Amino acid sequence: MGGTGLSPPDGDNIPAPVRFRPELGPAAGRPLRWPGALRYRDFRLLWLGQLFALSGFWMQSVAQGWLVLELSDSPLLLGIVSAAANIPIFLLSLLGGAVADRVDRARLVVATRSVLAALTALLALLVSLKLITVPVFVGLVGLMGVVWAFDIPARQSLIPALVPRRALQDAVALNSAVANGTRIVAPALAGVLVGLIGTAGVYWLTSACYLGLVWMAAKIRPRRPDAPDPPVRTTVWQDAIGGLGYIWSNRPVFSLLLLSLIPSVFGMAFVPLVPVFARDILRVGAGGLGLLYGASGAGALLGSVAVAFVGTRLPRGPVLLASGLAFSLAVVGFALVSHFGLALLALTAAGFTQALFQTLNTGLALGATPAAYQGRVMSIYMLTWGLQSLGSLLAGALADRVGAPLAVALIGVLSFGFVTAVWAASRPLRRLK
Repeated sequence: MGGTGLSPPDGDNIPAPVRFRPELGPAAGRPLRWPGALRYRDFRLLWLGQLFALSGFWMQSVAQGWLVLELSDSPLLLGIVSAAANIPIFLLSLLGGAVADRVDRARLVVATRSVLAALTALLALLVSLKLITVPVFVGLVGLMGVVWAFDIPARQSLIPALVPRRALQDAVALNSAVANGTRIVAPALAGVLVGLIGTAGVYWLTSACYLGLVWMAAKIRPRRPDAPDPPVRTTVWQDAIGGLGYIWSNRPVFSLLLLSLIPSVFGMAFVPLVPVFARDILRVGAGGLGLLYGASGAGALLGSVAVAFVGTRLPRGPVLLASGLAFSLAVVGFALVSHFGLALLALTAAGFTQALFQTLNTGLALGATPAAYQGRVMSIYMLTWGLQSLGSLLAGALADRVGAPLAVALIGVLSFGFVTAVWAASRPLRRLK
């Protein structure tokens, strides 16, 4: 992501942790405190808002995939819809980061999430009235992608302004935990709800979830003003070019950036095709689709936790290679199975290894980058994540010609070969400890 634009505030500038007295329970009358970074009111508001918003996002992902199959049986359309959301993120992420550095980020989150809630409600209305068409659907998803390009940098760069420096790592971990935790529960819930209230009902619920973040973000009042940095003489585009030059000159970071393309262009390209597997191959319906997404999320949550173990006990370089190769094999395994239980196991493994690989990759890149370039390096990483649309289009086109299982298997093989080639060609990667 883009840089924060703010240095983490000192503890003296943060509101005191809120204490409360429960009315019931053995500890009644004794002051209790929220754990970790949740002690800080403004971060707690953002975290709770994220709980609403990310639950809505994952429910929307299930409804979106199922609606595409209701509108058209073409796997290519699944890739096109994914591309419509990701291409604006790829093109506008640097601009979104620049805007986040120049305005009140909490208010920007209120604005972006209000627009997303409105667009989702419009989509729900069109589906309810049976007026939705493929071009309108793709257009609305594309508009959401434009808003996400501004929303994501704003939310990520708001975190350091809400906690003291000593609590920043805990805040980032809690933010990651809520992302992966909702990825487990929300898709499974959405799969059940699609069968009960239809895709339109899930979209209405998603809109309400987005308003939950609007409500929470509107209450954020950090004592340290979330103000822009002093004006600089360079533009965001000049800074971006400078960041590209730095990455090109730093071979370890450049190699890590190449490796980061794996979950974007290759590995995660199979995700838009999961609804095809749920309906046509595994024959488990919308409820099973939610469980498939939930299995991937459970693996990702475990992978995020595993990073802490790896960082202190194992050499990170070899683990990075092993996780990248294992992720590729898990994708191939998912493509080849026809039993629902084995598919759940394969997606759990894919989620675990993908989260381990991506988190290690990002951490190693930050560790090899001086502070002056970290923001730009992360914004360029965000550009690579936007390249997922290319992989989705490739997967959709292949699935149209050779079927979803063979297409996903080929993607896994390409991913395995890419990891091996980059690792073999990069001496700095092989020296990572």
